[in-house]
Amino acid sequence: MICGLCIRSFNPEQQSPVCPHLNLDPPAPRPGGPRLRPEVQREIEDAFNMRNIPALNAWIDSQNYAAKFYARLMLNRINELDKAEKLRSNLQQED
Repeated sequence: MICGLCIRSFNPEQQSPVCPHLNLDPPAPRPGGPRLRPEVQREIEDAFNMRNIPALNAWIDSQNYAAKFYARLMLNRINELDKAEKLRSNLQQED
């Protein structure tokens, strides 16, 4: 484990008590909220790049709050891109 305050790693099974920082106060929440694991972020970004809406919807139903938030953000970006493309194609048809 790594202490969020002093960035030292320790083995909680062999160290008692654990890092003194964790005994005093729990670590403060990180700025920007919870972080995604890199492999989850890559999976969501791949689904976004392929415009795989069912995969993004599956992540929205996830128990992981950060994954749910990021997938919803990516799904909203897809919808915005689709609207912009439709608007652009309508303008080209009128010309």
